[in-house]
Amino acid sequence: MSEDRRPTNTLIAAALALVVVLMGFGAAYVIGTNTRATAAPAPEPVAASPAELGMFVSGTGSATGVPDQLRFAVTINHTAADVTEAMDATSADTRRVVRTLIARGVERKDIRTANVSVQPRYRYSGGQELITGYSASEKVSVKVRDIKIAGEVISATANSAGNAVRIGGISMSVADPSALQEQARTAAIADARTKAEQFAEAAGRTLGDVVVVEEFSPAEPGWSRSRGYEDLDARVVAAKVPINPGTGTTQVHVQVRWSFS
Repeated sequence: MSEDRRPTNTLIAAALALVVVLMGFGAAYVIGTNTRATAAPAPEPVAASPAELGMFVSGTGSATGVPDQLRFAVTINHTAADVTEAMDATSADTRRVVRTLIARGVERKDIRTANVSVQPRYRYSGGQELITGYSASEKVSVKVRDIKIAGEVISATANSAGNAVRIGGISMSVADPSALQEQARTAAIADARTKAEQFAEAAGRTLGDVVVVEEFSPAEPGWSRSRGYEDLDARVVAAKVPINPGTGTTQVHVQVRWSFS
């Protein structure tokens, strides 16, 4: 009977040995896997973009030009005891002014009614406010596209309706300012580049590419002239008005962001 048990014991021992071996392989695999996960390298840091580096530099550029067109306003005013009479007289003189402007070379599209008003006139008597008449006025805005004839146009306009006319609001400008603005922008970028190169050299760096450009809205050009004309009446402009257009300057301001190479 003991001889019959030996093979069985041998089989059991062999099976146990196989289980131990398999468990060892499983433990080694698990340990190896954990070891590889722990030893995985950290992700590489993300390099900063050029927009996050470099410097901001401002630049200013200007361009000078001569105005070639002129604007002015004509106000026609009449006072009468009756409102209809005041309005009729004002309307008649306004039509004379418009005809004169067109005859002097002003285009009809450049003549525009800016304002029409009728106001009562009062006097006080015995603590009471009494209407004594009416004042009617019409304001016309005029653009003269050829500044060379502007003085002649102003004089002829004033003479067309006598003392009922007043001239004011004279201003001059360039019809197409795009060329001046382009010159000013080029000068502004050049100014910013000069400053950026100086900063880069002082910092021991090499100037790279432009990353961002921002432009600030330029102010209206300031046109200089020999004299001003505000609310001139017919006696002042009976002769041809001398117009000296002078010069005007357009400025552009930019802010540029440069990278370092």
